[in-house]
Amino acid sequence: MRRADTIIVWGGDVLYLRHWMQESGLATLLPELENAVYLGIRAGSIVVTPFNDDADVDRRFVPDGSDRGRDAEHALGLVDIALFPHLDNADMPEASLDEIRRWSQGIPVPTYAIDDDTALRIVGHAVEVVSEGSWSLFTP
Repeated sequence: MRRADTIIVWGGDVLYLRHWMQESGLATLLPELENAVYLGIRAGSIVVTPFNDDADVDRRFVPDGSDRGRDAEHALGLVDIALFPHLDNADMPEASLDEIRRWSQGIPVPTYAIDDDTALRIVGHAVEVVSEGSWSLFTP
């Protein structure tokens, strides 16, 4: 991993990604990889933020008796923004602007709501929105 110039992490279940990124040591290693680009797609993007917007859905897939669902609302916290992807996706009613606004009210960091034609470029603490679509920013 230390020689990688790009690390691509795809979507899926944020809790699953968080668990294995912590278990494997990748979560600890990522901040040390100053020359690597981290490319998160869907859940791969959410997992590096402090908050998991998908916690309620992810909990449904936690096996009975497992502690993997503990602190499901939290992700790794490697960046200091929250992210809610799929803004206004017709197949995801929970990703409406009103629902994202409601969710972001308890979040103490800036929350970006982005559609599927939008990305965030984060270098240090600077966030740049790259978009051919729609996005909104909610500040605490």
